[in-house]
Amino acid sequence: MTAVIEAEGLSVAYPGGERAIETVDIAVERGQTVLVVGSSGCGKSTLLKAVSGLVPHLTPADVTGYLRVAGIEVADSDLATIGRKVSSVLQNPRTQFFCVDPVSELAFASENFGRPPDLIRERIGSAVLALGIGELLGSSMHAMSGGQKQRVAIGAAFVNDPEVYVLDEPTSSLDRESISTVREMIATLRMRGATILIAEHRLAYLEGLVDRVVLLDAGHLVDRWSGPEFFAMPAPRRMGLGLRRLTAASSGTLPVAEGGEDGVWLHDLSYSYRRGIPALRLREAHLPRGRVTVVSGPNGAGKTTLVKVICGLLEPQGSITLDGHRMGAASRRRHCFLVMQDVNRQLFADSVADEVALGGDITRAQAAMRSLGLDVLAERHPLSLSGGQQQRTVIAAGLAQRRDVYVFDEPSSGLDFAAMTRVAALLRELAATGVVVVVVTHDDELASTCGDVELRVVPAGR
Repeated sequence: MTAVIEAEGLSVAYPGGERAIETVDIAVERGQTVLVVGSSGCGKSTLLKAVSGLVPHLTPADVTGYLRVAGIEVADSDLATIGRKVSSVLQNPRTQFFCVDPVSELAFASENFGRPPDLIRERIGSAVLALGIGELLGSSMHAMSGGQKQRVAIGAAFVNDPEVYVLDEPTSSLDRESISTVREMIATLRMRGATILIAEHRLAYLEGLVDRVVLLDAGHLVDRWSGPEFFAMPAPRRMGLGLRRLTAASSGTLPVAEGGEDGVWLHDLSYSYRRGIPALRLREAHLPRGRVTVVSGPNGAGKTTLVKVICGLLEPQGSITLDGHRMGAASRRRHCFLVMQDVNRQLFADSVADEVALGGDITRAQAAMRSLGLDVLAERHPLSLSGGQQQRTVIAAGLAQRRDVYVFDEPSSGLDFAAMTRVAALLRELAATGVVVVVVTHDDELASTCGDVELRVVPAGR
């Protein structure tokens, strides 16, 4: 078979001398699906960005060694040429969208490459049939859930008709149903002979879909397996490598919080965005002090809207009280700390140490950094970190604050097994101090590790 991706001695160093990957050798044959695993910050995203040409052509870096993708010498080419051969689907699809409606988004890359309109329409029709995205075509991109946006991103990659698909943690913030849909889409691409390179922490859904698995550790490729060998790995070995579970987690339910005057009470909440579209309806809920409340529900149910309401970023109909005292939006902003799902919106400082200490207690900031393994990254710029490291940085900043209510929106996104268990332990420790801790998550592994009670949100129209 022919290798579509060939790397020999590939090394990438970002400005400042930090080596993200070093002397990596990998070959991916045509039609294969190869999974890249490893702890947060091990170099997975850098390897994928190198294959797609984003490094060094968009993100400056010193790249040495040999890398050839779909017959193109990546270092000597340009993004436009590489983009005709390689399509990327990122962890956060919002960062790669340019249009407000899905049809325009599906056509965007092909239009920019100057392909004939009839061919583009034909490819969109093929994407609708092959990937089952027809019901999304009349929607607004802004009104879509994370799972729907990810389906559009994969559809846009399909319309581009690439030789290589690069998927960087495509399910990091998706619910079970959306993950199942992404699995079906990847299976369809495989059946059509696509070559796929995918990096993931959430591994169970990929069983039976990957031909080979490679492990990165501190930028080095240190092990490799066939797909069946990898998914047969004993749990102690898997946990020793810092990897998430290889089989689907059970969907056990947590109890609903019992009544009490302490903590946050939500009464008759409703919120609608423009055009009167209902985004949230909640009759009554209790978020107790001293316990971790897991907020669950499908993509698009209104969980992120609820987060914004609790933290005073949106003003709903209904009432919100803390320890029996009604709170307006300004009061909620003073009492709450929010760790957003898209954490790079919350990164402002020039170093991790400054970011964590920003507006917080220095002693608490230093303790939080040590607990989350960030002390070794103290002088790094937050925007130079991996997604998982950025997630931990903002969580540490939250722990350094003194608030009554802490809300974490998908805090395990981009985290490996070790980092996820550290975050879960810290959430429990934080709750034990008597504050309100709210965790919005689709991650059953995190919920079962740290959750005490559950608030399930259903779509407002139901």
